[in-house]
Amino acid sequence: MLSFDLCGINAVDLYQLSERDIRDGRVDYNRSKTEGKRKDNAFISIKIVEEARPLL
Repeated sequence: MLSFDLCGINAVDLYQLSERDIRDGRVDYNRSKTEGKRKDNAFISIKIVEEARPLL
């Protein structure tokens, strides 16, 4: 459910999240699969919905 609540975040990216990736009610991370292939380093920012807060 957490992956679903976070717009389908990949398991690898979910497992690699740290406290510094969670700020201002959002999850900010660089997608590991395409990080080195894009100019923006595959940066993704997702709003944390209420249902996901207790799980994070």
